[in-house]
Amino acid sequence: MTRSFRRLALTAAATLIAGSLHAAVTGVAVGTSASQVLAAPATRGYRLVIIRNQSGSATIACTPGNPSPAIGSAGSFDIAPATSQSWAAANVVFETAWYCIANAGSTPVTVEAE
Repeated sequence: MTRSFRRLALTAAATLIAGSLHAAVTGVAVGTSASQVLAAPATRGYRLVIIRNQSGSATIACTPGNPSPAIGSAGSFDIAPATSQSWAAANVVFETAWYCIANAGSTPVTVEAE
């Protein structure tokens, strides 16, 4: 068995064990008005959501399922400049869209979900 074939077989086995995974990585610009940064999943929910604030100075706030996040407000998760926040659970899935708002216009944000 060649090394590349063995690696392919291990990758296929890992995929079967983990189940059918779907991942999405998106770059968006968030402004001072709330916007959707991750659409609700079409089939099964997300097990992992990571939102990274790429800005060196702006703060963002994000929330699942609520189209009106607010910085410093209950129900919203604030993400400081140049940091990220992740949500993951083995027995819970997120089945809603995610929304963010920033305290500065055109704040770069990277979103990963699977």
